[in-house]
Amino acid sequence: MADEIHSSEVTQITKTNQGWSEHKIELLVDQLQENYSDLGRSYLKKMVVAQLNGDYKIPLQENATSTSPFVSFAVQGGWKGITVSQMGAAIDTAISIALGGIATAGIKAALSSMSKSAAKNVIKTAVIKVLGSSVPAATIEYALNYASPGYQIAKYWDEHDAYPNNGRINF
Repeated sequence: MADEIHSSEVTQITKTNQGWSEHKIELLVDQLQENYSDLGRSYLKKMVVAQLNGDYKIPLQENATSTSPFVSFAVQGGWKGITVSQMGAAIDTAISIALGGIATAGIKAALSSMSKSAAKNVIKTAVIKVLGSSVPAATIEYALNYASPGYQIAKYWDEHDAYPNNGRINF
């Protein structure tokens, strides 16, 4: 049964709208895993494949793998929602896909090789796809200086939402 499911996943992955190979998807998941070790590989891969197929909704996290007290409380208390890591990973995935995939040097290096206005435009477009709205230009400018711009934007959102600094995005 597990082989059938895996085979089905591979078939779906190789038929993405972007035409990415399994290997290229795995490289992106590897990069995301470096910045978001609290999110499982299968979760990150699911997010990448969904975005490659035009679905920018953030998938719910089925199994929390983090040791963070926020995640434990959220799962044990039945409180579901989007963590800062989930939002950051979704934005970084959208940025990476917009860049055509990222090299081993990462997102920051890829954005650094572009003009500042082009890099800001890539981030702004990715944020709009994931969030459905933009964030202040100063936040995008600030996020350009980090290896994970998506995490910085998600962290900014958490600092300014209904329940600031709780590790969750509260819309």
